[in-house]
Amino acid sequence: QFPECGFFGMYDKILLFRHDPTSSNILQRLATADEIQEGDLVEAVLSALATQEDFQIRPHALYVHSYKAPAFCDDCGEMLWGLVRQGLKCEGCGLNYHKRCAFKIPNNCSGRKRRLSNVSLPGPTLSVARPPSTELPPLPLEEPGSVTPC
Repeated sequence: QFPECGFFGMYDKILLFRHDPTSSNILQRLATADEIQEGDLVEAVLSALATQEDFQIRPHALYVHSYKAPAFCDDCGEMLWGLVRQGLKCEGCGLNYHKRCAFKIPNNCSGRKRRLSNVSLPGPTLSVARPPSTELPPLPLEEPGSVTPC
């Protein structure tokens, strides 16, 4: 809900309370920002669901990439257009972005690449050697009426 903060998935782990001395329960849980009024004392409480990893800031290592097959931006979902250098790819997680979307992506690089397509990856390809064949090559067919030399 707060993509600009860079903490992925933290919305449900940070609880906000307003101090209300007139209530029997001084701390009032806030569900929306509309409940906050001028002069309110607001307390932020970290839920037990939050882990240390949730607060790690992990920026993406983006580089300009040329795709050999159609690719889509992992931020906005739109196609990356152009013949070469269509977008940016993260070295850590392999996500793809438009140059225009790169400034607003959260710092949530997992460092683990998702299932990769061999179409856009440079480098050597894997080939499996076949065992030598024991079959004889097929003999050429004879035309009717022709004589085969001995």
